[in-house]
Amino acid sequence: MPVFQSLSEISLFNAIVYQVTEPLDFFRDKIELSDSEMSYFSAKRHPERQKESYAVRYALHLALNKQNRVVLETDLYGKPYLVGSESFISLSHTSRYVAAVVSPYPCGIDIQRFDTKILNLGAKFLAEKELGDIPPVSMVSFLTHCWAIKEAAYKTFGKKGLEFNKEIEIQEIDFREGSWESKVRVQKNDEDFKYQVKGWTSEAFVLAICLEI
Repeated sequence: MPVFQSLSEISLFNAIVYQVTEPLDFFRDKIELSDSEMSYFSAKRHPERQKESYAVRYALHLALNKQNRVVLETDLYGKPYLVGSESFISLSHTSRYVAAVVSPYPCGIDIQRFDTKILNLGAKFLAEKELGDIPPVSMVSFLTHCWAIKEAAYKTFGKKGLEFNKEIEIQEIDFREGSWESKVRVQKNDEDFKYQVKGWTSEAFVLAICLEI
């Protein structure tokens, strides 16, 4: 299927959302993997997990808008980066959709499908004051947006061990039709970061792109 959605803001980021409807072989034919990437894929035995991993790399290739594919590696924290490039990237996937973002700034992207299961998780990733200021939307929608925002912020921070309900604070969400913005603060030990989030909401998913600007 063609790209589901292409999103960009000049000088800030370029992002691709791709709806995955093709078989695994489609993506295998589209991108050539490095030896280290092949080792990563060989460890994924489930065909659907393999297809998601190939598809998100294909989305990244499209977001980069380059003829030749750039090799992808991960750092010691598991954060992906492009070999030989100064651009920052982030990847995400959910059921039948993958997303990738490229930016000159540290960034994180997260895509989430709406699911009522999230109703049982809110208190685990939101602080009491965040739960006490719910905008006029359904609880499923509110929690899905908050989860996407915090996941994107976590990826932007780029290190493991963040407590979502204590060390990632959503300071503001400006809900609007289709697109929205948010501000997030991450505090870990002596580190203190403030991030901007650009978001989009469709009938199928919530997409959050977090930037350290």
